[in-house]
Amino acid sequence: MAADLVIADVSVSDGGPAVGAAFTLSVTVGNGGGVTADATTLRYYQSRDATITTSDTPVGEDEVPALDRLGRASKSVDLPAPSTPGTYHYGACVEASQGETDTTNNCSSSILVNVRATAQVPQGAPDLVVTSVSVSDRDPIAGTRITVSATVSNVDDGTAQPSTVRFFRSADATITTSDTEMGTDTITAIAASGSSSKSVELTAPATTGTYYYGACVDAVTGESNTANNCSSSVTVTVTALYPDLEVALTVNAATQYPGKTFSLSATVSNTGDEASPSTTLRYYQSADATITTSDTSVGTDAVGTLAASGTSAESISLTAPSSLGTYYYGACVDTVTDESDTTNNCSSAVQVNVQAWKPDLLMSNLKVDLTDPVTGETFTLSADVLNGTRAPSAATTLRYYRSADATITTSDTEVGTDAVDALSAYGSSAESISLTAPATTGAYYYGACVDAVAGESDTTNNCSVSVKVDVVAAQRRVDISPRTLTFEAVGDSETVTVRILDENGDEDTEASYGWISISGPDGPCCTLTKVDDGLKVTMTKAARTMQVSLSSTGAKSATLQVTAYQKATTLEVSPNSVSLEVDETDTLSATIKDANGHAIEGLTVYWTTSDSDVATVQGADDGGETGATATVTAAATGTATITARHGPRSWGIEGTATVTVTSSSEQ
Repeated sequence: MAADLVIADVSVSDGGPAVGAAFTLSVTVGNGGGVTADATTLRYYQSRDATITTSDTPVGEDEVPALDRLGRASKSVDLPAPSTPGTYHYGACVEASQGETDTTNNCSSSILVNVRATAQVPQGAPDLVVTSVSVSDRDPIAGTRITVSATVSNVDDGTAQPSTVRFFRSADATITTSDTEMGTDTITAIAASGSSSKSVELTAPATTGTYYYGACVDAVTGESNTANNCSSSVTVTVTALYPDLEVALTVNAATQYPGKTFSLSATVSNTGDEASPSTTLRYYQSADATITTSDTSVGTDAVGTLAASGTSAESISLTAPSSLGTYYYGACVDTVTDESDTTNNCSSAVQVNVQAWKPDLLMSNLKVDLTDPVTGETFTLSADVLNGTRAPSAATTLRYYRSADATITTSDTEVGTDAVDALSAYGSSAESISLTAPATTGAYYYGACVDAVAGESDTTNNCSVSVKVDVVAAQRRVDISPRTLTFEAVGDSETVTVRILDENGDEDTEASYGWISISGPDGPCCTLTKVDDGLKVTMTKAARTMQVSLSSTGAKSATLQVTAYQKATTLEVSPNSVSLEVDETDTLSATIKDANGHAIEGLTVYWTTSDSDVATVQGADDGGETGATATVTAAATGTATITARHGPRSWGIEGTATVTVTSSSEQ
């Protein structure tokens, strides 16, 4: 796309001046191109004929500022009429802008100026001239309505009889009666030096391009000069509304690791002035920084209809390549019908550097077992250290801190440490420490930070969030140990020590206590029984969580947190041996149990066969891969092992059944 400078309008203030009289030559410079035109120079000319060129006689010049796309600048120069009476042609040419591809239209059409003698003897003859022509819109959209206006002047001394003004469209800048007539209007008689303005409403051509409009007035009886009855032309550039799609792209992180998921975000913009139909956005991986549709496609997105100046936000999740190196990603939107510019449909590239995995330690699940201890009371602070990547991490140290505010940093008061063993990819380590509440009451914040290991990818996430601990004054209280219990099998039990302590921390052996349990939506998980040395808690079902509040008269209560779930330990297949003839079927059942032999319901079981040529297996669930039961079908003579599995192959539990298939003739 380039600038395209044209002279759109040419007019004079007086089309019939006396010799030496002043008149004004006015022009309008327009930019009909698609980009801004640089500042340039406009030169005015007097010509011997109707064609204006830079070889004509220069009579003045003007500076033209930079013009935006479809921009206009009106310029004029005051000139003296020649000293010799006669017909003269005036016009202007604008110097080409840098990069302008079409310079054939940089000169205007001409306008006639009839110079009369100073002491002219009135002859009583009329002389009709179309002194100016203008249009309501010099850059109309194809097929829209425009108005062409003309002023007819009688520049001689006799009255002109009524006549007709005819409007023409021309393929060039010279208007003649041989051009295409577009409309007419009637003018009444015009006295000497009088004028009449007329106009006609027209439809802009359906085809885009540059057109020239003007007018000619029919000669009247006794007219002194009929060679000047046609006007100069006005340039009309017919445009169309077109869509124009562009793409901008970003990546959520420029540094990636093999196999890690990352995302590309794209904004598709319609920078044109017409709505664009729905289309497709295509994402690419490239070996270089230039994105084209010849690059490797990695995904698509549907883009809906976009209004002019509308945008659509799109995104895609991708997996980083397995090989280390630098990669380039981008996106291109498919061209739509009548798009004005298809060279800008691809985005610039975003660079993604795939590096070897590095460990990344972070903190999780920070908690205390007592949020409101009395001064000097012990409580437990626990946290999980996680390795968030596929690279193993070396052994390190976990440091516990007490802070005056909610932000934990290594500048806070260190209250203890724990050794953290080396962690495998995505491994974790549960750590805890027993702490003593400060001697001064008030709000304190506790947390932990893990020391960075060599080559760690991100050390800004090595500190945990904080947990608030409100230390209260020493008082009579219920003291329990432990404060949390976790059961993994029905029938497991543990006894919690319960003591009533006075404000000095001494046990009151005569005091009694009671409790209230609060269960989740599945009901209580455990039974509670008072025994000599405390409270016995026994798991009866997997109800997840239960809180037990223990209280004593005049004492601060204590809360026991119980977590109860069944951990899958064994898987049994029944029957474990089946004999079938070819085409016979049988049903197998899988039972998952906890460590105490209690069945666990609702877990997923996967079924496979060691030899599908001998026996096939289909789970009862939709899809046939899973189910608490499965159907075995004998296919051919031989022996096959049917395996039922819960959990991943790497660490799940399994049970098997042997299937022996015989033919009927063997029985």
